[in-house]
Amino acid sequence: PMTKQSSVGASGLFAKQLQAVTANTDKSDRVSAILQKYDLNNISWNDIQKLGKQLFDAGALDGNQLADFTAPYFIPPAVDGRRQQPSPDDKIDYLSSISALYDYTKNTQNDPRSTTQMERVKALFDTLVSLSRRGDSA
Repeated sequence: PMTKQSSVGASGLFAKQLQAVTANTDKSDRVSAILQKYDLNNISWNDIQKLGKQLFDAGALDGNQLADFTAPYFIPPAVDGRRQQPSPDDKIDYLSSISALYDYTKNTQNDPRSTTQMERVKALFDTLVSLSRRGDSA
């Protein structure tokens, strides 16, 4: 069984893998430029898929990270609490959806695997947001 300590370790390892992108200035500049084209607070499902592929092609995401980034369970629930597949071109607030699901999982799940996965996903998005803001200060 996974302990809380090991789940934090897995999250830290995931963040380190992604943050290695920042050690390579050319790669981080490419990733930052890609991220500048998208608004994760107002993005369609089609654009999420395109962005994930571009980040994968640029070497910012590995296959597991790409799967986490484009996972359909991050679609926000409808008002009645059921997941409702938006049209591929409907805009959603993807960052808020990730944050809400992370908080929900952290506060309600007893399954360490669910918590660990959401910690990895949160680390992924935190790093991507950080990289996307790099271009703002340039």
